[in-house]
Amino acid sequence: MSVFSRDADGTVRHVYSAHPRMADDLDERGIDLLCPVWHLLDLTPRGRGDWNAALDYPPRPARSG
Repeated sequence: MSVFSRDADGTVRHVYSAHPRMADDLDERGIDLLCPVWHLLDLTPRGRGDWNAALDYPPRPARSG
């Protein structure tokens, strides 16, 4: 995630960046803490279960037919 701002004269400035993996020892994506959707799912009766967003996902199986 990156955040930019634009000055009155049109100059674009980079003000913040966070890599999806905020630390080498994290298995989950750290920036997901900034997304309120996960907090809402955690409040539902079934929640999100044991699912957490990942940095990569296994490929989908090929469709037949």
